[in-house]
Amino acid sequence: MSTPELPSATDQLDGDAGAAGHASALPGLTPEDLGDPARLAAISRLGLDGHLGDPHLDAVVETVAAACAVPIAVVNIVTPDLQTYPAEVGVDACSADVSDELSFCAEVVRTGRSLLVPDAPADPVYAANPLVAAGLIGAYAGEPLVHGGHVIGALSIFASAPRAFTSGELDVLRAQARLAMAAIRLRDVGACDPLTGLSSRPLLLESAQRALRSRTGGEIVALLVLDVVGMGRLNAALGTPAGDLVLKAVADRLQGACGPADSVARIGGDEFAVLFDEVGSVEDARARAASACTAVTGPLLVQGIPVQLEVRCGLTTSYVDSADELLAAAERVAGGAASDHSHTPPPQPSDVVELARAIECGQLVLHYQPVVELSTGTVTGVEALVRWQHPQRGLLQPLDFIPLAEEAGLIGQLGDWVLRTAGAQAAAWGARRRSLYLAINLSPLQMAAPGFADHCGALLASVQAPLERIVLEVTESALLDHPHAAESLRQLRSTGVRLALDDFGTGYSSFSYLRRFPIDTIKIDRSFVGGLGEHPDDDAIVASVVSLARNTGKSVVAEGVETDAQLAHLQNLGVEAAQGFLWTRPLPAGALEAWLDATRLSGCAPATVATSLSEPPVVDEAHSVEEVRILRMHGDGASLHTIAAALNGAGSRTSTGMRWHVRSVARVISPPPPLRREAPTINSRRQVPIRSAGGAR
Repeated sequence: MSTPELPSATDQLDGDAGAAGHASALPGLTPEDLGDPARLAAISRLGLDGHLGDPHLDAVVETVAAACAVPIAVVNIVTPDLQTYPAEVGVDACSADVSDELSFCAEVVRTGRSLLVPDAPADPVYAANPLVAAGLIGAYAGEPLVHGGHVIGALSIFASAPRAFTSGELDVLRAQARLAMAAIRLRDVGACDPLTGLSSRPLLLESAQRALRSRTGGEIVALLVLDVVGMGRLNAALGTPAGDLVLKAVADRLQGACGPADSVARIGGDEFAVLFDEVGSVEDARARAASACTAVTGPLLVQGIPVQLEVRCGLTTSYVDSADELLAAAERVAGGAASDHSHTPPPQPSDVVELARAIECGQLVLHYQPVVELSTGTVTGVEALVRWQHPQRGLLQPLDFIPLAEEAGLIGQLGDWVLRTAGAQAAAWGARRRSLYLAINLSPLQMAAPGFADHCGALLASVQAPLERIVLEVTESALLDHPHAAESLRQLRSTGVRLALDDFGTGYSSFSYLRRFPIDTIKIDRSFVGGLGEHPDDDAIVASVVSLARNTGKSVVAEGVETDAQLAHLQNLGVEAAQGFLWTRPLPAGALEAWLDATRLSGCAPATVATSLSEPPVVDEAHSVEEVRILRMHGDGASLHTIAAALNGAGSRTSTGMRWHVRSVARVISPPPPLRREAPTINSRRQVPIRSAGGAR
């Protein structure tokens, strides 16, 4: 539909004109073809079909309806001749079939511009809209919703009679549209498995629930679950990168064997699922399932090594009303249900006894990784991470023994040890005036124990832990699996501890957690941090999390920061704090204290702390104040980047008035030969040796 030149929405406001108006298009957008396959694929991947009950999108339409005093507010997703409403207020009282040519929302999508129609009955185009003609709509305002470079829909408000919208009302509409787009981007995090690109478990369950709801007769809903056999052994033998290649290959084979309308998802570490579309009969479902399983199995070359892929498959065509029940039935058939561990070897009695002895006899240790405030470079907290100092196998990481503890029923004892030990360490640091918060990870199985909140509080109180400096980290799976999680967290929060949501964005993310649970901090998973600056989607996802967290008063911590480039991107995106190997690996308490003392000038930390120096650095009277500071920090093991950041943060500049950089710091530490030849001989200087804060060398 061609649109005549009309005054902009801003002009409309200033002049109280009565004609429809467009604002300028969003930057980088071109007019949309509603049937563009790439656009439709983006919409399909999000699963935005019908009302989703997403609390954040619901809050958007409720807010804009109340602020603008309109009876109808909707998030519209527009496809050719079809509009769906992931969130809406008042639509039931006003609905009809409207062609794209007469649709307000379709016009917003086609043009990529906001649209304002203050007097719809008098408008030469929209007067023919059947809802306008019936006297149900008198005025309209809408803002485009953009995702993945495409306008996928609109945030729209409708008045029942002609009226002018004020500038304040349109400002609210625009602000809420931005929040809706951020919520949609966050949904995309949970909709897509980051490793394989397949749908996630929550999105599969949504699709299955819609399929179950849409049955009108004897239609069959068929779900296939595939469990890849032996992934643990393969990861142990070839490494996790090789295991990732195998999972990607399984995803590719599975997609190739399924139809374009089938929903293929990765629903667990080594577990996949297919929701078949338009199943004609049980025999049809079995044939399609057999074809998919056959396609996945067979030889695969991984890093030059032939690997024979095997899967356990489970198909269900159960006539149930719940997607959870449908998936559980398929998992039971595949032997992969959470309550049935027959697909993995049971823990050996000797392993269980050894771990129990380790808990009792002091073989467990805690290492602490600093959390750095990015605006100041100050270390404000640490995360406690448990290790097993095995007498024969050396230092074991959590993945080597936490699953065993959970399967053998030892996670309660292990978790109690961590809470007591970390709490006592927090008390000791507090007594020495180290103002650090201490984060402690909780296992989902710990939270499931009856009376856990009271038990946890008693443990921390028994070691006089400063509760105001304790942060308890819970995973998204704990919130999903524990039916009383909200109440447990509220009880814990009432004691004075803070709560953090760990590994946010790893497949189950939902902004509803931030509304339902008393969370103080969101920790962004390292899988998104690693792609910053390389994958635009990761930048957008982190920005969305930051935006949504700020709107609810949450703080944000990024995990797994390893490069200066990642740090710079996080700072630009407004992330408040981070942790990772860029500063240091997790350290025992004593080593951490030495590390903190060694970096006391900036609170920032080097990637590694030297354990020995052949000679202490030498400082003499010829050095400036800045040079003395550089040599002292270098002697304490600080990296060039850390030193430059500390100097710049303190307002220091080079002798030429420039900011400090790695090269200018290096020139102070190791001056070029010409400068050394011109300098006085070392015997003419009064030498001052610098001692490392870590002790004698």
